[in-house]
Amino acid sequence: MSPQELKDQKLRESYRALLLLLARKPMPDISVTELCQQAGVSRTYFYNRFGNFDEIILAA
Repeated sequence: MSPQELKDQKLRESYRALLLLLARKPMPDISVTELCQQAGVSRTYFYNRFGNFDEIILAA
């Protein structure tokens, strides 16, 4: 897998994890750690890509 494909996959998995978690619980109850675990990405990746939780909501 190329670096770009890996980057795209991590992004898709992050959005997918957010949608799965939102289907189960309200947004205020979802933590960044929980989202990262569900997506299979690190917190470092998350904060480098999105900055904060609100940014993934706005991007999705």
